[in-house]
Amino acid sequence: MAIREVPPTRVHRHTELLVFAADSASILSGYIVSPGAVFGTSSSPVRRDSTLLAGVYTAILGQGIQIGEGTNRSPTVHINDLADLALLVLQRALSPASAKDTTYAKYYFAATGEAEQRGLARSVVKALHALGKRENDEIKIVSITEAQALNPHAP
Repeated sequence: MAIREVPPTRVHRHTELLVFAADSASILSGYIVSPGAVFGTSSSPVRRDSTLLAGVYTAILGQGIQIGEGTNRSPTVHINDLADLALLVLQRALSPASAKDTTYAKYYFAATGEAEQRGLARSVVKALHALGKRENDEIKIVSITEAQALNPHAP
């Protein structure tokens, strides 16, 4: 799917559309970095760790569910690789060559790997069980409809 075809109902899309509009109107030079699931501990003195697993994945996968076969994959990126990309994008934005960049050419995906949903679910459930936060480490396979009912606020 092309960037300009992403539906406005997607997470963060409203903000992206505002950046695209402001860039097209020459109000700003808007570059967007869209990261996959950020993981790892930062080497920076600022915010030391990613909260992805502690938040979203623990809330959803911690319930011990796997959607279907669980073979769907999510892009991942280490927090330090994301920081490196942000610096490269900033260097590009400040360079004379950036004058040739079109609005949609200023959109960058940050991904250095991918994780399969069933592997994530199993890892989260086993960790929560080991910490005593789950009675067992069993995975329940559910349909997408059942998963949506369990987490109605998910995008």
